[in-house]
Amino acid sequence: MSCASAKYEAHAEPAGPVGSFVSLAANGLRALDALGCLPPVQAAGRAVERQRMWSGGGRLLGDVPRGRRSGDPLHSVTLMRADLVSVLRTEAARLGARIRTGERLDTTALERLHVGDVADLIVGADGIWSATRRLLHPTAPEPGYAGLYTVSGESHGLDIEPDAFNMIFGRRGAFLHVPSPSCARRPACTAARSCTPCRSCVVTMTAGSS
Repeated sequence: MSCASAKYEAHAEPAGPVGSFVSLAANGLRALDALGCLPPVQAAGRAVERQRMWSGGGRLLGDVPRGRRSGDPLHSVTLMRADLVSVLRTEAARLGARIRTGERLDTTALERLHVGDVADLIVGADGIWSATRRLLHPTAPEPGYAGLYTVSGESHGLDIEPDAFNMIFGRRGAFLHVPSPSCARRPACTAARSCTPCRSCVVTMTAGSS
């Protein structure tokens, strides 16, 4: 079964290299595989085999496969959000989706879709402050602040394990670090999984409660 699809974007072009990283677990990767776009997503990031949890004092609390069951050969992939958007947009166009840019969803556009029988299904993949949700369900609850915040960035010149996601628990938050997805696209890193460039760049993120 196949269906025609159209993608509406408020902006003419993607926002560029903004935002932090995202990790895709094995189930998400299999969904991408079913859509025929797993290889380019994997190429845009790097596979992360293990996830380790540490106490603030340095004691190892757990060591488990990252985003998969132990016997699953499909490893979690970490990549920058902007790179994921770029890859999926390219793949959507390749697979035949129409991409319409510079159009915001408002009551007029929504009415046009309904009256003209243009759409059988509308998917509002526009984030926590979804304009689509507000239009379809004006009385839906609004997002509320949960008392958590995150800060992320990149650190260079570090000697870290190349294939592990580490989470260090503090009293009121946690510190996470994982090898930078950009390292996986350097020529030297395609030849050896544990080469020096992969160990010299890391994406870091801190999270804590207010």
